[in-house]
Amino acid sequence: MNRKALIASALIGISLFYVYVLYLILTPAVSEAYYRYYISRDSQISPNQQMALPTIDVGSTLRFDSNQLGYDGWSTPEDSFRWSLGKRPALHFILGDVAQAASMATLTLEIQPLGQQEISILINEQLLLETRVESPDVALIQIPIPPNTLKPGRNTVYFHLPDARTPGNGDSRVLGIALVSFALGEI
Repeated sequence: MNRKALIASALIGISLFYVYVLYLILTPAVSEAYYRYYISRDSQISPNQQMALPTIDVGSTLRFDSNQLGYDGWSTPEDSFRWSLGKRPALHFILGDVAQAASMATLTLEIQPLGQQEISILINEQLLLETRVESPDVALIQIPIPPNTLKPGRNTVYFHLPDARTPGNGDSRVLGIALVSFALGEI
């Protein structure tokens, strides 16, 4: 093999290597929690913090300031609620085992919207509800949870809030709903 062919082969090999490295960078094989915290940086809670949450108690109602929930895209607690920040906040929680996950049949949320809000609620990326909330008062939302939606370990409730906005009172945060309470009920 002459020198030019050797150099050309080396350049092609190096180019293919860098194309492969670029592919790995663009499509990392990591969990969603890892991707959202370390790569896209749209999560405030690391995967380790999510897994360190205490297991939630079956049938109990958790307040907006409970340490059994991981608040991703939520403000710090105020007197009687916690505001969502941005258009896709999430709540993380831990279920203990398969029997506990299978026994959960209802998600109950007490929320107060900032004006009129379109709300989509998902658990573990499975759509449960699309609704519009208009009341300035606290709304009680009860959602049936389909079988096999919840799993042992970490679970996440996602909110899509396309109407989230600044309140217009000097507060620069993008707010959608105020969370008052969260509960998972049994069958």
